[in-house]
Parts: sequence; C-alpha cells; structure tokens
Amino acid sequence: MYYRKEIDGLRAIAVLPVIFFHAGFDLFGGGFVGVDVFFVISGYLITSIILREQSQGKFTLIGFYERRARRILPPLALVMLCSIPLAWLWMLPSDLKDFGESLAATALGASNILFWSESGYFAGAAELKPLLHTWSLALEEQYYVLLPIFILTTWRVGTKRVLAILALVATISLATAQWGSIHKPSATFYLLPTRGWELLLGVFIAFYLANKRPQYRILNRPAGEILSALGMGLILYSVFAFDERTPFPSIHALLPTVGTAFIILFGIPSTLTGKLLSGKLLTDLGLISYSLYLWHHPLFAFARIRSVDPPSTLTYGFIIIASLGLSYASWRHVESYFRNRSILDRRTIFYLAFLSSMFFIGVGALIIKTDGFKNRFAYPSPQLLKTTDEFGNYVPPRFNSLMLHDFDSNDQRKKLLVIGDSFGKDMVNIIYESSLKDTFQVSTHHIESQCGNLLLEDYSPISDYIDKKCLLKRSSFLPNGRYDDPRVLRLISEADHIWLSSSWSLWEAKHLRESIERLRGITEAKITVIGTKNFPGIDFRQFLSTPPADRAFMRAEQELAHIELSHFMKNDLSEYGYLDLNQFYCDRNQCRLFDEEGNLISYDGGHLTKEGAAFFGRGLEAHFTE
Repeated sequence: MYYRKEIDGLRAIAVLPVIFFHAGFDLFGGGFVGVDVFFVISGYLITSIILREQSQGKFTLIGFYERRARRILPPLALVMLCSIPLAWLWMLPSDLKDFGESLAATALGASNILFWSESGYFAGAAELKPLLHTWSLALEEQYYVLLPIFILTTWRVGTKRVLAILALVATISLATAQWGSIHKPSATFYLLPTRGWELLLGVFIAFYLANKRPQYRILNRPAGEILSALGMGLILYSVFAFDERTPFPSIHALLPTVGTAFIILFGIPSTLTGKLLSGKLLTDLGLISYSLYLWHHPLFAFARIRSVDPPSTLTYGFIIIASLGLSYASWRHVESYFRNRSILDRRTIFYLAFLSSMFFIGVGALIIKTDGFKNRFAYPSPQLLKTTDEFGNYVPPRFNSLMLHDFDSNDQRKKLLVIGDSFGKDMVNIIYESSLKDTFQVSTHHIESQCGNLLLEDYSPISDYIDKKCLLKRSSFLPNGRYDDPRVLRLISEADHIWLSSSWSLWEAKHLRESIERLRGITEAKITVIGTKNFPGIDFRQFLSTPPADRAFMRAEQELAHIELSHFMKNDLSEYGYLDLNQFYCDRNQCRLFDEEGNLISYDGGHLTKEGAAFFGRGLEAHFTE
C-alpha cells in the first residue's frame, strides 16, 4: 500500500474539530463528526493492509493483531497510567469509582458499552469522565476482531459475494442507526451495530482501490477536483452546522463520511484538496493525531474536575498547547519505539499488552471494591458515593415526571399541576419530602429541557421561534404532550394550582408575562412561576475535609448572571404569583451549600439531593399552607 500524505492531512482535519468541540467552542458544534472521519479512514487503511497481504498469501491473524497492538496500546496505556494519580488526587469517591470502571472497561476493549450504560455522550456529566473518548477505540477494536476473521472465512467465495454480504450488513447498520438515533440515541451513538456502516464505507473504498497506484484516474481532472473539494465541504459543513441536537449517527452522518470517502477516492496529490491536505502543517498534525486524540480529553476533564468554576477559553487554549506537546513526545518516544520491530519482537509486544491489561483491570477492580477509596478523606460522606442517577431518581414511580397523572376527584387535597423540566421534578421532590404532600395531590407535565424550556409553546407568543428539531424531539418524549391535547387541557382546567418551574433563561423570562396571560385565559387555577435555582460552585475536596458540624456555615457567592435574572423575574412578575427560591438558601448574594446538619443540598449546582428537597420543603411549607 502506497503512502498517501493527504490521508495524514485528513487525520488532522478529523482530530482538530473533536478537540475544539470538547473544549466547548460554539463554532465547532458538530466537531464530534471528526470521529466519523476517523472511522472511514480506519476502515480504508486496515482493509487495504488485509487485502494486500491476503493477495500475497502473507496475511495471518497473529500478524494483524501484533500491528494493532503496537499501534494502539502503548500510547493508550501511557495516557491511562498518567490519569490514575490525577484521578486519585482530584476525583470524589463516586467519580473515582466510575473512573475505575472505565479503566477496566478500556483495558477489555469495552468502554463504549460501559459509557452507553452510564449516560449519553452529550450529557453534562460526560465532560467529567477522563476516558470517555476511548469509546471510539473500543468500537474499532471490536471491528478489528470481526473483519479479518470474516475476510479469512469468506475469501474463497469471491470478491463479489464478499462485497454483497458487506453491503447488506452496511445497509442494515445504517437503517438501524437512523431508527435508533430517534428511539435509542445513546446506544446508537456508542455501539458497533449502528456505527459499523461507517467503517464498512472505508472497507468498500479499500476493495475498490486495491492494487491501484496513487496516480489512478477514476474520472477526468475537473471532476476529481470538484468531488474532492465537495468532500471537504461536506466535512466542514457537518462540523459547523451540526450540534448535539442533530440525530446522530443517522443519515446525517452520511455527510462527513461520504465527504471523507470523496477525499480518499479523489483527493490525490495533483488536486487542490490533495495539495492542501499534503501540506507540512496538516501532515505533521496527522502524524500525532492519535496521541493528540488520546491526550486532550483527559486534560480537559481533569481541568473541569479541579476547577470550581468552568475553565476559561484561555485555559482551554493552554491545555490544547500542552496536548500538542505531550502528543509529539508520545508519538516520538512511545509510538515510534513500540512500532520498531528491531527493538521489540512479537512475543514481547503480546507479553507487555497482557501485563498492562491485567494491571489496569486490577487497579480498576481495586478502586471499585473500595468505593473510590472513600477513606482518603477525613470526613467521607455517603452522599458523595451516590451517582447522579441515584440522586435524581429517589421519587416513587407515581411521580414519574415523564407521565401525566389524572387527578382523583375523591381526593380532598388541592390539585397541583407542575409544568416544567427537571427543575419541575425538583419541586415534586420538595413536596414529597415535606408535609406539603398532605396538602397537594400532584400531576406533572414534563417538557424536555434540551430544547429551551419553552413551557407554554401553544400559548406563548414565542412559539413560532421554537426550532422544528426541538418539536420533533419533544414529540418523541411526549407522544401525547402537546398543549392542545384534551387530557392536558383537562388537567389544566381541573387544577387548583399550577406551578411553572424551569431552568429559566433571561430570554425566556422576558416572555413569561404573555405566556401566563394566555394560560390564565383557559384556567382559574392560581398560577405560580417558580424562580430558577443556581448553586455556587463548591470544592468538594474541601467539603470532605470539613467536619459536618462546620459545613452548615459554609457559604459561596452567587453568580452575577443568576442574581440579575432573579431580580428581573421578581420585578417583572410582581403582579403574578412568583416564588423566588433564593430567599430559602441565599442571604445578600451569599448562598448556603449544605443544610443544618451538613448535608449537601445540590449535587450538580442546580438539582436537589434528597436532603436538599427536604431543606426547601421546610421553607415552602409556610408559604403554600396559608
């Protein structure tokens, strides 16, 4: 197989958007498609090697896995090893326990399965997982197990039949990805059956280009120029136009993957695209792209973990520069060393691979067994051994916030309808953890918060501005959830009280008056807007080093933006029912982080723990039992 410098340049085009996306740069909202570019490149390069050796009668599984071990494992092991002491120093017990699970899963080539079971790729908690990015490596490793075995077992039936089988598999994989991106988004994002078609696209290219020299002419020169440029355009469009709301990988993923295919097929050195990708800067970045991909995300994650406030753009810039330096050193002294067969023979490579895997599995198991070494801290707290899901899911099923519940006409308690996002669920938790549950019978109507928290879309003058993609996403969460639904209208008309609770933005708050007026036109219920919560950042290591009796006195300064939002809502909604939650936990912009017994009130800066719900419940009891 001939070396093509433009492929290294394409690797740079793939890795840079991923880094900028993980850094949170808004311009690169679709930067995650860089991974899809890598998948196509990997499918093409690996299959090209297999086909070349198979045609020469030299292909063996042990030789194939030796090359993969030399290429993938040494820099990965180095990054994992360097992550362990930072995780020990800076991660809380529950997070360190999760890290231990990811260590073991990565060593087993199954981290994509682990992260699928934990949370979505775009969830906020995912930013704090140092090894999250290894999901793509695990997926490729699973592909490496299947593809060579398939080619070996089917080689004799002929190329046409092999390609027919692979085409059928790719079609099923793409169709499943399209369906799953709507109905099972997390599994679809992480797992091989819905990603396999991207790798297979590279496989088809490899079969087509087998034995062709770099100067091949598939089409005339102008067509080659146009198609290679179109390929680059498709990739760049995906990077800048997509975001986390884009169903993915679905047919949307055809843009970056087909774009990559066009570049591999037509972006030969004589084309403008080929010349661009063959430039020294891009090819040098491409050479270190694997190490760069490995280093950047753990550094970002540990920066977020270590800092009470989100890292600044300048901080991310320094981290990117540090990643480049570490990546060059890793490529120069680790990747190159282990790929040199004159230094390390096959037996040594497999021996070291086995030992390193056992080491990381063992360390991961030890961390899990000790609950994240919770005794590292002077005052370990059972609260911080819980996961986010455990914090958020303690309310009984009858309060499931994704369902509508009819009011019981025989129940003498006041009928309360809570309309809101996850902050609305917090209000339900507050009721359940206080004597208010004796005052109210509750029904809930959940609005998916990822689409802007526009709670009254059919009554609001801003409904025309709702993104169509958000309406589709909402309908998938709430098949009966439109406000012209008779059941929803009945609940609104029957309710004695309606609470509107959301993580309001200032833009939404400015339109609430019109929304409330429209809602008041169809109900006589007492409508109350619940102000949003925003807890100041907390250094949890300080928390675990502070005696419980002293935690109740710990205070932190509230963010200026939240203060301004609260003041605006209080003044603008004064003629309506408005409840400012700041009065229960803040005093002169200094806000408490713990209840009277030293228990944590919020686990993520916005949502309440069980103890936090009880704390707010005590404050609300007098207000709503007048």
